[in-house]
Amino acid sequence: MGRLTRLIADKESNNLHCSRQFRGRHQDGVTLIELIIALVIIGIAMATITSMVVFSFDAIKTNTNYAASIRTAESCYETLLSLHENNAWRWNQPDNNDTPYAGCNAEVWSELNINSIASDWLPDNSGRRTLLVNACRNDNFPSSLECQQINVDGPSTWFKIPVTDGSNLELLVPND
Repeated sequence: MGRLTRLIADKESNNLHCSRQFRGRHQDGVTLIELIIALVIIGIAMATITSMVVFSFDAIKTNTNYAASIRTAESCYETLLSLHENNAWRWNQPDNNDTPYAGCNAEVWSELNINSIASDWLPDNSGRRTLLVNACRNDNFPSSLECQQINVDGPSTWFKIPVTDGSNLELLVPND
């Protein structure tokens, strides 16, 4: 039996020796918990980046729309100013007062419907009427164009050209 005892003892010592080798060895790799934590962190980062990209696209769209609104208002402004500077308007003279812009009230802001008023302002020139109507159509703006007769170093007409809700481009032209 001595030999059997020795085999068992050798076998136990080998098992002990093998288990000590595995216990003391450094293991490379990640655990499932570490992998899940890494995926959660990556998911949070991706959600944040995605929301920032969506916000950036919204900001770009808003800025593009605002720039287009400004260009439209500037086009109307430049057309009104050009027609005024070139004396293209019809000048009504009731009671010897020059009122080139029929439809503009002296006391309150008057809404302008450019499609109908253009023929009153520019009766003899369909080309100029078309320029005015195309540049200042009411459907180009968030609200109606407005004008008012005021006195600033003489009779003048003040135009409000809407850019966006709450902001306007204004033009003041003398009635001379």
